[in-house]
Amino acid sequence: MAKKAFTACTGHKNLPVKVLQIGEGNFLRAFADILIDDLNDRNIFNSSIAVCQPRSSSKRDIFLSQNCNYNVIVRGVENGKTVNDIKTVTSVSEYLSLTEDYGRFLEFAHSADLKLIISNTTEAGIAFDENDVNRDFPETCPGKLTAFLYERCKRFKADKSAALLILPCELIENNGGALKQAVLKYAELWNLEDGFKEFINFNIFASTLVDRIVTGKPQDESLDEACGGDMLLDVCEPYMFWAIEADERAREIFPADSINKNIIFTENIAPYRKRKVRILNGAHSMFAAAALLYGKETVFEAVSDGLFSAFIKKGLYDEIVPVLGDTDGAGEFAAATLERFSNGFLKHRLADISLNYISKFKHRCLDSIIEFTDRFNRAPDCLCLGLAAVLELYRCEKQDGSYIKSCEKMNFEIKDDESLINAVINAEKNPRGFVYGALSDEKLWGLDLAAVTGVFEKTERYFNLIKSGKIKNAVEETVKGEM
Repeated sequence: MAKKAFTACTGHKNLPVKVLQIGEGNFLRAFADILIDDLNDRNIFNSSIAVCQPRSSSKRDIFLSQNCNYNVIVRGVENGKTVNDIKTVTSVSEYLSLTEDYGRFLEFAHSADLKLIISNTTEAGIAFDENDVNRDFPETCPGKLTAFLYERCKRFKADKSAALLILPCELIENNGGALKQAVLKYAELWNLEDGFKEFINFNIFASTLVDRIVTGKPQDESLDEACGGDMLLDVCEPYMFWAIEADERAREIFPADSINKNIIFTENIAPYRKRKVRILNGAHSMFAAAALLYGKETVFEAVSDGLFSAFIKKGLYDEIVPVLGDTDGAGEFAAATLERFSNGFLKHRLADISLNYISKFKHRCLDSIIEFTDRFNRAPDCLCLGLAAVLELYRCEKQDGSYIKSCEKMNFEIKDDESLINAVINAEKNPRGFVYGALSDEKLWGLDLAAVTGVFEKTERYFNLIKSGKIKNAVEETVKGEM
């Protein structure tokens, strides 16, 4: 990597501000902003960005000292090749705080150039608060957006040509619909006229699904030196995915799919959410517990092991993908997922994946297990081994207020709802055995999982192997002669 001089660069700052961004964090800077910069490089979108920090402007001095420029290091594997590049983002032209620069924020409501609002506050940020009654200076981000749209409605006399594309990136389902409902509730709370409510409906509140691993500023001093002491230095993987649920108008406003096939405009985002949950998240939940018990610490370590790599591939291609139905691009997405797992630059700790494991496994893997048994009249091997490993992981002891799993190679804390941990521990008391007791507990799974065809028998077999210290044998049994 060559050292980059970036702070004095004007770049795309003289372009009109078509994008107002609520949220200044690592993710948006290495996701939306770098994308807009790439579009500008190709003379496609031609927009600068005004970044608004939702709270006090703690980063203002840093942004201004760097002329609102920063670097993103893109590192990983893409199409079988190692990527390790630096991209200097120069499209941020202004930085303000929604608390300290609220007046300037509202000034953008008067701009005919403005086309797009992107947000990523927090999952709790898209919420209506009936106590947020001061419409002149609202407390919540949806309240501030309502005031902004009302200002714009007045400035342009509710003309539909002033309507905006609004892309919330918060990680909640139906984020666009949730944000629109919050705005409508504030309009009602503040007794704003019906003409404004009609103007709200002219705007496109698109639900979105975003996917890119962004790790923030690296600790590696050599990277910091290569980027000229950049205090906003960000690191991400090459892969990115953005599904936008909206009609054709959204693509006309923001033609981002013209440079990236993983940016999708669709009338129904649900299949893409299902694909991500079942394949990417589901694979994590399928193998993380087993890999931890096997002595691995990161996803990369797990996929670098030949045996575990075969196990993960079989689980994905033979058990998860076949029951996804008509979800577009499932096989291609599975291949991209495996490539992302093999990114040695990212230290994705298995212990982090294990947080709230029971709830995650239920949400990500249970439907795959049930649909597999319905279709093939037998239980899936890899998913049942993953389930057995989760049960073994939760056979832990409470020490000084924490639940600790002691293994031969390492000890780690089990973090989950205490009632769920205790439900697994107490399954030992079931007269039909621990595995049956755990699987039949509907409080854990929402159903009697022991009654699903073959699941109890297969899970118990793998559990007994794991419990006796033969996890390698259990994994070998799932993949058999396929390595």
